[in-house]
Amino acid sequence: MQGNFVKVMQFNLKSYLKLSFLYTLASSFPVILQIVILPLIEGNNLLGAVDFSKIAISESISNLVGTFILFSMSGAVSRFYYDYLDDPKRMNHLLSSILTGILARGVIVLGIGILLGNRIAELFNQPELQDFSTYGYGAIIIGINRSILITMVTLFRNQRKVMRFVVINIIVASLRTAGQLIGVFFYEMTFVGYINGGAIGGGIMTVFLLIYVYKTTGIRYSYASMRPIYQFAAPLFVFELVRWGVLFSDRLFLEKFPVELGIYDTAQRFAFGIYYLFQGLYGAIQPDFFLYLTRGIEQTAEDIRRLSNTYMLQAQIVVLSLILPVMGYITFFFETDLTKASSLITLVFCQYIINGMNTLLALPIIYQKKTKQYLWIQIFTLMISLTLNVVLIPVFTYYGAITSAYIANLTQFILILVFQKRLIAIPYNYQKIVQIPIIILGLAVGVEILKHLLDIDPFWAALGFVTVSFGILTAVYRKILRELVSRILLRR
Repeated sequence: MQGNFVKVMQFNLKSYLKLSFLYTLASSFPVILQIVILPLIEGNNLLGAVDFSKIAISESISNLVGTFILFSMSGAVSRFYYDYLDDPKRMNHLLSSILTGILARGVIVLGIGILLGNRIAELFNQPELQDFSTYGYGAIIIGINRSILITMVTLFRNQRKVMRFVVINIIVASLRTAGQLIGVFFYEMTFVGYINGGAIGGGIMTVFLLIYVYKTTGIRYSYASMRPIYQFAAPLFVFELVRWGVLFSDRLFLEKFPVELGIYDTAQRFAFGIYYLFQGLYGAIQPDFFLYLTRGIEQTAEDIRRLSNTYMLQAQIVVLSLILPVMGYITFFFETDLTKASSLITLVFCQYIINGMNTLLALPIIYQKKTKQYLWIQIFTLMISLTLNVVLIPVFTYYGAITSAYIANLTQFILILVFQKRLIAIPYNYQKIVQIPIIILGLAVGVEILKHLLDIDPFWAALGFVTVSFGILTAVYRKILRELVSRILLRR
C-alpha cells in the first residue's frame, strides 16, 4: 500500500490547479449525482417536504454515528503517513489497524442501535421516525461505509494516486445512488427505501475495499501502535463532533417543523455539495502545505502565501459561481414546497466561506500535532451553536438555524486564528484570506436583510450580490487571475 513520496520544490500554479480540479471533480461527483436524482424522487405524487425532513433526520444520524465510527482516522492517516513514509511494513500495520478499529466501532454502534434505537427515537415528533428499526440500521451502515471510504481516499490522496481517488469516488457514488433509486421505486416510496437502498449500494464498495486492503496488509490490530494515533485523533474527533453539532444538530431542533425542515435541508443538501468540493480543494492543498512546513517556513514563505491565496480564491469562486445555477435548478425542477429552498441558497452557501478559512488556518495546528489545544475551542463553539439553536429555532425556524451557524462558525474562526498565530507564525496575506472573505459574508447578510425589507425578488438580489462579489475578487486577485488566464490561453 506504500506510495511514492514526491518532494515539492516550489509552488506551481498550473500543477496545483490541475490537481485541485481532479480532486474537486472526484469529491463533488457523489454530491452532483445526489442532486441530479432529487427531481426524480420529488414531486406531488412522489416525495415531498415532509418526506425530505425524515431523510434529513436519517442522514443526520448517519453523520453522527459515522463521526464516532471514523474517530478522525482520516486525519491520522493524513499526518502519520509522513512519519511512516519510509517504512512500508509499519504503514501496512497502521492501515490494517485503523480499518479494523473502524469495523469494530461500527459493530458496537450497530449493537447499541439494536438495543436502544427505538427508545431514543421516541424523542422524535413524527411517528415514522419513532420506529428506528425501519431506517436506523441502514443509517448506521451508511456511517460505516462512509468511514471506510474516507479513510481509503485519504490514503490515495496522500500517495498521490489520483486516478484511484477519482475512480473510487465515482464507483461508490454510482452504487449508492442506484441503491437509493431501487429502494424508492421498487421497495418503498418513502424515506425508508431511500436510506436502506443507499446503505446496501454503498456497502458493496465497502466490502471490495476491505478485501483489497486486507489482502495486502493482513487483518491485524495493535493497540500499542494505535495509542499515539488515538491520542492525536481524539481532539480531532471532538472537532468533528463540533462540526456535526454546527452543521447537523439544527435538523433535530427543526424536526418538529417538518415542512420547514424539508425546505431548509434541501438548501443545505445543495450547500453540503460545497463541503465536498472543498474536500477536493483540501486534497490538493494539504500535502503541499505540509511539505512546505517540513522544509521550513523561511524557505517556503512565498510558496505558502501563493498556495493559501489560491485556495481561498478557489473557495470563494466555487461558492459564488454556484448560487444562481442552483437557485434556477430548484425553481425549475422542483414541484412541492421545496421550491422555497431557492430563496435560502445565498446565505446557506456563503457560510462555507467561513469553513474554508477555518480549514486553511487549522492546517499548521494539525501539522504541529497540537490537536489537544483544539479541544476547548471546539467545546466552546459547540456550546454556542446548541444554545443558539435552542433559543432561535423555535422563533425563527430555519433563519434561526442559519443565524446560529454563522455565529458559531465565526466564533470558531476567531479562536482558531488567535491560537494559530500564537502557535506558529505563517506569512499569510491576511487581506486575501481573511478581510475579503469577511467583506463578502457581510455583503451576503446585508443583501438578505434588504431583500426582506424592500421585498426584492430573491433571484435579482442574488444576482446583485454575486456580481458585486466577483468584482471585488477580480480587483483583489487580478495578478493571479491574469496568470491563470494567460496559462489557459497559452496552454502551458
